[in-house]
Amino acid sequence: MLACARLELEPHDASRARAAIKHGIDWDHFVPLANHHGVLPLIHRHLSTGALDAALIPVAAVAALRDEATRIARRNLMLSGQLATLLRAFATRNIRVVALKGPVLAQQLYGSVALRRFKDLDLLVAEPDVGDAMDAIAACGYARPVSLGPDIDALRRHEQHHIALDANSGTHQVELHDCLHPHDDGRRRTIDLIADRLERIDVFGVTAFVMAPEELLVYLCVHGTRHNWERIEWAASVAQLLRSGRVTDWRRANACAQRQASERAFRSGLQVVSALFDTRIPGAVSRRDRALEASARAIANQRATAPARRANPVECLVHQLRTDTGIRSRITRLWRTLIAPRVNDAIAMPLPRALWPLYYVLRPVRVLVRHMAGKHRVNPIVPE
Repeated sequence: MLACARLELEPHDASRARAAIKHGIDWDHFVPLANHHGVLPLIHRHLSTGALDAALIPVAAVAALRDEATRIARRNLMLSGQLATLLRAFATRNIRVVALKGPVLAQQLYGSVALRRFKDLDLLVAEPDVGDAMDAIAACGYARPVSLGPDIDALRRHEQHHIALDANSGTHQVELHDCLHPHDDGRRRTIDLIADRLERIDVFGVTAFVMAPEELLVYLCVHGTRHNWERIEWAASVAQLLRSGRVTDWRRANACAQRQASERAFRSGLQVVSALFDTRIPGAVSRRDRALEASARAIANQRATAPARRANPVECLVHQLRTDTGIRSRITRLWRTLIAPRVNDAIAMPLPRALWPLYYVLRPVRVLVRHMAGKHRVNPIVPE
C-alpha cells in the first residue's frame, strides 16, 4: 500500500511493491484494507498501466481490485455530477462556496476523479450563508437533518462544524461546513481565512472554487492530524501535493497555519508524511520539537506496521493535545471532550431541560465507562 500510494511509481517504489508481493500477501485481507485506506484505485492504476506485473498477483485478487476500482470510479463520477448540480444552485443564489476534498481534491492531486476514493461531498460557506445554502441543497434533492428537539438541535449546532444533508436517493450525503475544522479547541477557522487566494477548477463545465496549494497543504495536514491519520490516503495526498511542486511559497504556508492557530498540527502532519513516504520537509517548517516528532513517528509506525488497527479515543486525544497550539486550546479541548455534554449524551440519556446541568457529571462517567470497556479491545478495521 505504501509503495503504490502515489500517482507514478518510481523504480524503487516498484521494487518495494514486488518484494512485498513475493514475500507473501493475504489478498483476501489486503483488498478490503486497501479500499478502507483509500489507495485501491492507485494500486489498480499501476496494475492496469503495467507498472506492476499482474502476473505476480492471483487472478482472483486482480479481478477483485479491478471490480472495486470500477465501482469507485462510477460512484465518483456520479458524485462529481451531483457536485456540479449543487455548484450551479449556489451560483444562482450568489452564495460564496468552496469545494473541499471529494472530486475537486482528486482532480487537483491526481488529475482524475477515479483515482481517489471518497464517499460524500463537502462544501464550505460563510456562517451567515448557512440557511440559504441549506435551501439550495434541499432544492437539489437532499433532506434536511431531522430535528431532535430545540435543546438538542441547539447543542448540535454548537458542537458540530458541519450539517449533513442526506440525498433522497440514500446514496450519499452533502456535508455543509461553516468552519474548516471542528472547533474542539475553541477556535473557529472560517472561510475568511482562505478566501483571499482561491483557485478555480472545472467540474463538468461548472466552475468550482478550491484552495490554493499552500492553503490546501495546511488543510490536509490539520485534517489528517485531527483524525490521527486513520487512512493512509490522507498522508499520500499530502505527499502527492508536495511531489507535484505546486507548493512553492513556504512563507505563505506557515502564515496560513499561524492564522489558523494550527502550526503544531501542520508540522506534525508533515512529519508523519515524511516518515511514511520519505518526503523531504523544508527547513522553513522543520523546527525541532522532540515531543511532537516522537508522537508523529509513533503514528507513522502504527500505520506502517499495523494498518488494520484503529487508534483508540485516548490515543487520538493525547495526540491532539500535543498538536494543539497554546494552553488555552488544550484546556478547551479537554473540557469539550471530557466534561461538556455532547449530542450523543443527550440522545442516550434524555433529561428535562431543568436537569441538563447533570450532563456535566454524566459526561465524564460515560467517557470513563467507554474507555474501560474498550481498554483491552483490539479495534480492527471492518471491510466496507
